[in-house]
Amino acid sequence: MKKNLQLALAIMLGLATTTVTAQDWTVDSETRMTNMSTDDAEMNNFSEQFMRMGVSWGDETVSVNASFNGYADLNNFDGQDAATFGIHEAYASTDVMGFATLSGGRMALEFGSGMVVGSNDWNNNGNTWDGLMVDINNDFADISFGMARYDEDVAGAEYSDNYMLLNASKEMDAMSFDFTYLSASADDGVEASTTAMGLEGMYSLDMGADLHFGYYTATADDGTSEMDMGMTTVGASYEVMDGLTAHASYDMFDENGFWMPTSNVLGAGNGTGAFIVLEEGTQMTFGADYNMGDFSFGLAMYNFESEDEANEQEAMDFGASYSFNDNASLGLKYSTGSRNDVDMPDMMWMSLNVSF
Repeated sequence: MKKNLQLALAIMLGLATTTVTAQDWTVDSETRMTNMSTDDAEMNNFSEQFMRMGVSWGDETVSVNASFNGYADLNNFDGQDAATFGIHEAYASTDVMGFATLSGGRMALEFGSGMVVGSNDWNNNGNTWDGLMVDINNDFADISFGMARYDEDVAGAEYSDNYMLLNASKEMDAMSFDFTYLSASADDGVEASTTAMGLEGMYSLDMGADLHFGYYTATADDGTSEMDMGMTTVGASYEVMDGLTAHASYDMFDENGFWMPTSNVLGAGNGTGAFIVLEEGTQMTFGADYNMGDFSFGLAMYNFESEDEANEQEAMDFGASYSFNDNASLGLKYSTGSRNDVDMPDMMWMSLNVSF
């Protein structure tokens, strides 16, 4: 029975990313063929298949939404489960007298750039929250707030905390702002708490450039000690010519760096060659994106140096895609990096996207 299930899933998922829309049904799948190698050794190549299927019922007044994750290890390394299936989202939403929307259940949330709260769609399971959220739309700002539980699995140990979440965003002509705040407390014999905040802004210049800034801070207290994290970033993007945009940013990390497990920030090997920064230092990022219509590509370079100059990290991400027509495209992503002149494995992902 298990082999039949594995075979059925492998055939169903195929080697492509597929989006099928029939009224309220969606199916998304992606094949990642990963090549890991270094200058000194050739490492394992493996292929994985990811799928997400969603369905919704209702209208603007009341709606029910659900989505499911499917995964297939096409090589079945290490004897792990070759195929799994689980719930991603399951929530209901209703209009509240025309000025707000109330949602309850399991939801994937993303605020601003996702540095504090992000859905993390690179991971097939993603980041999801169980709870209630209220979305208010008015002329002053778009406001979301609520209470939700976030489950985290760290090194095989599971943690669950109840969070208070708040996000407010505002667009004003050439300027925009986004503010995110979360607070969590847990009492599992030892009182613990976590608070985090992110403030982001953008200003568009008449010359075609956009200026960006962000400030993030977080404090984690496990009941015996307290750890503070922080990051300030400034950056700009400029449309050099039609389709070609250059971008650069300068990140300043406080002691302990900055990273939230609830974010979209990915570490080396997870869709990027860059490292999660958990120490004081500075990082320079620059790159370019070029969209030629059917063909597009992007390049990003990262260079991090710790405050004590004991740690240096370099990374590069390259991505390209080609659209055969409105219904099919081929994509490739390549990442590489090094830490203190020690090369990390090169990684490559390929995907075929088809919709009909």
